[in-house]
Amino acid sequence: MMRIACFCALATLLVLGTDARTPAYGASAGGADGEASAAPSDVLLGGKIKLDLRYRYENVDHDGRDREAHAHVLRTRLGYLTGRFAGFQVFAEMENLAHVFDDKFHDLVNDKTTRAVVADPDITELNQAYLDYADGPIPDFKFRGGRFRWKIDNDRFIGNVGFRQNEQTFDGLWVKNVSLSETEITYGYLSNVNRITGNDHAAGDFRMNSHVAHLKYTRFPFAQFSLYNYHLDYDERGPVRQNSTNSTGARVWGKYPIEAADDLTLIYAFEFAHQKDTGNNPLDISEEYYHLNPGVKWGNWTAKAGYEVLGGDGTAGFRTPLATLHAFNGETDSFLGTPPRGLEDIYAKVSYEFRQGGFLNDFTVWAMYHEFETEEGSTDLGDEFSFAVSKRFNDVVPEVGGKVWIEFRYAAFDSGKNDPQNRRDVDKLWVTLRYNY
Repeated sequence: MMRIACFCALATLLVLGTDARTPAYGASAGGADGEASAAPSDVLLGGKIKLDLRYRYENVDHDGRDREAHAHVLRTRLGYLTGRFAGFQVFAEMENLAHVFDDKFHDLVNDKTTRAVVADPDITELNQAYLDYADGPIPDFKFRGGRFRWKIDNDRFIGNVGFRQNEQTFDGLWVKNVSLSETEITYGYLSNVNRITGNDHAAGDFRMNSHVAHLKYTRFPFAQFSLYNYHLDYDERGPVRQNSTNSTGARVWGKYPIEAADDLTLIYAFEFAHQKDTGNNPLDISEEYYHLNPGVKWGNWTAKAGYEVLGGDGTAGFRTPLATLHAFNGETDSFLGTPPRGLEDIYAKVSYEFRQGGFLNDFTVWAMYHEFETEEGSTDLGDEFSFAVSKRFNDVVPEVGGKVWIEFRYAAFDSGKNDPQNRRDVDKLWVTLRYNY
């Protein structure tokens, strides 16, 4: 699983271990003042330490469980990023999730099965370890290989599930060409996905031979485009192989200021994709996905509406197994998988960001509402209301730096009376405190 990461790290050490008299990329042998170039040891030791601490209390009241969940989880990430040498750079990051106080919740690994689920296991693992190449002797070329976080577009197909304490990362590589103006062409190969449940869970990681092709064009602020093909081929047997799919689609998004109205901007996004089964998938899948998301920004206010549809034929629905699923179809995660008859999600979100200075600066509040139905037959699946209040503090310790972020979030899902999958009512509450440096 980590052969690519180890190979990349070894390759970088060989590069950094060359003669110290070799000039760094972009510098002459003697430098502008005739000084010697930075030694590779300086590149290794002169990097940056990355520290990320996030404590969260999560309360879940799920009608399908006998007892509520009360989870106190502290996530600690500690990483090191080297300097660049000839365009190369290495990053490695360890991650630990610790259950603080008594773990009164089911983390999908422990034996607290009467409690509601909070999918934050007590683990320590290698979160990222990769070799990166950019701004080197090969112009307009970027590369990353090993184990890495990957977020594409709005995370609807490829994302890191950043809301959960243990994020989703990938083993593989990607290469990117930026030789065309305002254009990025990316190819990626994924051999393994490290999921949020950790390696102690049977679904903690999945082997695959997956290919990602993505083109992004961002010249015009009023209309930016992406075209993509995600060919996901799982090696696993059983139900997992039903996620072997090939999805081809396009996304366009942008903003358009209204000159006649002071500080008013129209914003929008539209996406369409078609999906079919591939590889060893036993299902016959041929479904469509589309998402319309218009809105307006007026001063500190932002209001958006949305209509998102994932198709389904009664046997299988449109699948996005590598997405940041928490960002879509509700905060309570009641629809992490598309129902067999598909899903229609009509939603609206309003947010306000304080910028008055003083304590209220960087203060944000938002509220959101969803209505869910099946795509086939329009059966009522329920509705959800959620809201959040957050505050960011910059440089709270001037001598050290870093940022502190605090958030309170609440969501309530009321299930539909005729839901064929018999989902239950769910209430969730989160209190989050984060520091990163």
